Amino acid sequence: MTIEVDVQDGLPSRVLYAGQEIGPAWGCETADTGGFFSFDQQVARCSLREISVGEANGWHHREVEVVLPHARFNLRHEMSIEKDQILRRQSLRTLAPSVLQDFVCRFVLWKNIFARAEISGKSFHHRNSNIWHQYPVGSATLFGDRLAVTVETLQWEGDAHFLRFAYVRDEPSGCWIVHVRLLPAREDLLWLRWDTRFGRLIDLQGRVARALLSLPPLKRRLWYMAERRGGRPQLQAQPLAVLPEGTRISMEVACRIRPL
Repeated sequence: MTIEVDVQDGLPSRVLYAGQEIGPAWGCETADTGGFFSFDQQVARCSLREISVGEANGWHHREVEVVLPHARFNLRHEMSIEKDQILRRQSLRTLAPSVLQDFVCRFVLWKNIFARAEISGKSFHHRNSNIWHQYPVGSATLFGDRLAVTVETLQWEGDAHFLRFAYVRDEPSGCWIVHVRLLPAREDLLWLRWDTRFGRLIDLQGRVARALLSLPPLKRRLWYMAERRGGRPQLQAQPLAVLPEGTRISMEVACRIRPL
């Protein structure tokens, strides 16, 4: 049995195993405090300049220049498809001093194919909770009746600004979201935000946010709270990485599929 991938602009637009679709489009993501970048979503406050798209020696690639309100960088994604795995490489290099929340390699898989997830020794089923089950580990596995899929970090580089994490989220859309995610290793800048359907109600950074979060009970309660609670409410505190021009971060991730 082999993997088949529909490729659009160098990235997976649909993934099949033995003729059965197991997941829709996969991509990569990052964000500053005012904008968001994703290959597979149309987003505001993000401008994109195509550098190259193509295929050579079995590797599909796409490279772009991205400008966000507080970040500017080149991003390159590469993908190779083998019999039972998909290899993905992505790297980011800042073209100006930049503020980033994270750097993500994103996988999306159908819950009707995979009923259960395992990460960091913990197991759970899809409950539409949208909770981010996130740990400082390099892999996560989804299990179905006939298939298992493992997403595993092979190597990564955070240039002392980031640490590697992985998470599994049971999104209400009917998908599992699996991220390999580089998160800030230091509290270069602290950010407290509250997003609602009416807009951003709270947007505090720098000294004001640091003063509020100097209270340990408040910081513990708010630290990545929206992610831990499934986005109810979209209120949380988090660190940001402040990157000099020329900073490079990268990861290589394998997605392996096997019959059970």
